[in-house]
Order: sequence, then structure tokens, then C-alpha cells
Amino acid sequence: MSENRKKYRSLKSMPVRCNALYLSFREMVIVIPLVLAAAIWLLPYLWEKSEKFDFQEPDFRISYDLRDDYWSYRQWVDYAAENYDVMFVGDSVVWGMYTDNAHTLSHCYNAQKDEAAAANLGIDGLHPVALEGLMADFGRGLRGKKIYLYFNALWMNSEKFDLTYRPLVDEDGVPEKLTVMHPRLIPQFDRSIEGYGDPLKKRMAAVLERNLPICSLLNHLRGVWYDNKSLAEWMLVNPSSDPLTRPGFYISAVEREHRNRSTPWNKPRAFEVGYDWVPAERSLQLKAFIRAAKLLEERGNEVTVVVGAFNTHMLDERSLEAYGKLVSDAEDRLDDAGLKYLELETLPSESYADASHPLDAGYENMAEQIIQYEEE
Repeated sequence: MSENRKKYRSLKSMPVRCNALYLSFREMVIVIPLVLAAAIWLLPYLWEKSEKFDFQEPDFRISYDLRDDYWSYRQWVDYAAENYDVMFVGDSVVWGMYTDNAHTLSHCYNAQKDEAAAANLGIDGLHPVALEGLMADFGRGLRGKKIYLYFNALWMNSEKFDLTYRPLVDEDGVPEKLTVMHPRLIPQFDRSIEGYGDPLKKRMAAVLERNLPICSLLNHLRGVWYDNKSLAEWMLVNPSSDPLTRPGFYISAVEREHRNRSTPWNKPRAFEVGYDWVPAERSLQLKAFIRAAKLLEERGNEVTVVVGAFNTHMLDERSLEAYGKLVSDAEDRLDDAGLKYLELETLPSESYADASHPLDAGYENMAEQIIQYEEE
């Protein structure tokens, strides 16, 4: 038999498949779910246990640059729930837009109580619709705590802010696209939010992030280590760097950039503004806020809504009258929902930086009012 003939026969006699490389259907039914579970849940769990944050920093608040890193926020919530009894939850008023870490609302509260009792769980731009999503999916560690939930009427000052706005359509039939803060936290397929126009791909990614830990982890790594770029985009910008060496297990998440602002809103001169407040009965933001408060109550928390000390000094006569009715109607709905609330008194004019953000003296005043409420 020729050499070529022998070679042909030897190839034909080789097995088509190898047991070391192929799995039976029954084996695949067992192995594939295990591999998926390891990727989706085990890897994020192990990463979470290995990652270290600087949450022990005095007057910690999440960094402004990490305001949409909800993985880091969840870690901070879990840490705060283990180490503090009181939580201040809300938008940039709670976070402290015009103060440093040592002059926020939570700091002033702790200083006047003479103990480190309260944690700052505020995030810039956290409107109530986003708040509901944040608490539902990333605030689950808040159980059995005293929570001061800040209500800022600013989010109802127009239909665009309230998300009830119906976008205009141009002559080509393309609807106006509105900027929505924290879009990954809002309901992705709620037709009542007509101004939200992100494409399907982004909406599906947001749903996955909120339901699969691995997707939340990947967003976290992209934001912290890859400049909010995909791996391919980052490699194009940094062709000489090895992406595998970027991630680490220690993250400084504390805010270090914001400083105290001393100039009030009425310097060098005062002015008036007019807002087209959305009525309480139509407001998407108010409805979402109440649902978020009830969710926190259902988890065993003692929730007190802090009706914010809005800067009414800058409102014109028409807006001031409408604001008073709005707050009254909102409080009626809080009563109907069985929620406790504290309406803060308006601060002195020089204690405001703008329409809703206090300066450091304003936070001291707010903390005094809250502690007085506790003692009554």
C-alpha cells in the first residue's frame, strides 16, 4: 500500500469528535447554567468582596465624578447602613452643591448632635423619578433606619423638569430630544415620559444594569478605570497601554473638589424669576417621590419627608402664589399616603446660593430645624 493511501486511511479512522472537547446535551444543561451563574453573579460577588473604598473618611459623600456610578453608590449605601443610624437622601441639596464636605447638611446635623449619626446619601441631579429607580435597585441595604428624604420642588418648576413635557416634532417628524438627568434610573419603557428619547440599545443596557450584577460591575469599571469609554474606544485613544493592567481594587470615592461658596444669590444684586409650576395632580415627579418614600417605609425604615426650604425670596408674585399652592397640595398627597413630613421654614435670603441650594449658614439653619423637630 502506498504511503499516500496509508495516510488517507489513517485520517478516515480518526474519531470525528473527542470526549474532552464535546459535551452531551445533558452535560450542557448542567455546565452552561453554572458558567452563566459564575459570570453573572459569582464574579461580581468576588469583585465586591475584594474592592476597597474610602467610606471611612469623615463627612464622606460620593464623588461628583461618580454620581452616575451606581455600583459605587450601592457599596456606600451598604456601608452607611452598617455604620450610621440616620440617612439623608436626596438630590444636590442634600449632597451639598456649594459647600465642602465639612459644611453639608449631614455634617451640620452631626455637629449639632455631637456624634457621627448621619450619612450623606445625596447625589447631584437626583430627581424623584430617578430616585425611585435608585432606591428600588441600588438602595436595598437601607432597612430599619431613620431616613430624611428631601423633597425639592425645583423638579416641578416646569413640564421639562417634571418630565410631563410633550416634545415638539419638526417638519420631518423627528421629535425634540430632551436632556434627562440619570436616564439609566428612570423607567425605560414608560410611555408617559415622552421626552425620553434614548435608543433601544441604551434602554436595554439600562435594564440589564439594574437587574444583572455583572452589567452594573462593567459600567462601574468603565466609569472608574476607562474614562467612561468602551474597551475598544479606550484602546483606540490609548494604543500603547494595556487595558488589563488598569483596574485595581482600591478606589477613592470621596468628594475632594467642591469648596465653600460665600457669595449669596442676591449679590451683587437681587432679581426675580417666574416658574410655571406643574400642578401636584399632574406631576410625574411628585408621584414618583411618594412611591420612593413608600418603598423605603416598606423596608422597615422610619421615613420623614423634608419639604425643602426653597428660595422664595427670588420668586415673582405669580410664582410665589403658585408655589404656596403647590406645596400645600403636595403635603395633602403626603398625608393621603400616610407619610410624615417636616416643612422647613424659608431661610434668610443671604443663606441661599441659588433657587434651592443653601450656603453653609443655610445648612446649619436646616439642621437646627430638623433636630428641633426630633425633640418635639
